[in-house]
Amino acid sequence: MVCKHCGTERTHYKLLSLEPVFKAKPRITITLSQRKRVLELFEGRDAFSGASISSTPEIDHKVPWTRMENDIDIATLSDDEIKEHFQLLTREHNLLKDRACSHCKATNKRTPFLGIRYWYEGTEQYKGTCEGCGWYDGIKWRNNVNEHLSND
Repeated sequence: MVCKHCGTERTHYKLLSLEPVFKAKPRITITLSQRKRVLELFEGRDAFSGASISSTPEIDHKVPWTRMENDIDIATLSDDEIKEHFQLLTREHNLLKDRACSHCKATNKRTPFLGIRYWYEGTEQYKGTCEGCGWYDGIKWRNNVNEHLSND
């Protein structure tokens, strides 16, 4: 559009509505002691590669934030429940997961984990659960692939 003030053609962004489109969902803060507990529980290892994380590990919700109704309070969980709901990822892996999960949310098609078209439960079509997808649980996915390969 041509700017009314300077007369040059510029990119302009217009609000479609003054009302927010998304409902606000508060995130629950993870304290330093809770963070330390989680890092020790996962032994500082990345869920996707199994390698030790030398940078700052990120505590990742297995179910993407965009698909959750409410946040999960680590303070109320047992060790097994933490392992059920969370995993550790490097920053880069967390960004890859975020992009894959955003694509899945938009299309209802689960993105193949690392380009490998394998889901230990379900298929490429998202049907109300992330279970079975490598982006959801890297450790369980890897263990299932190895089990599948050893059976063949």
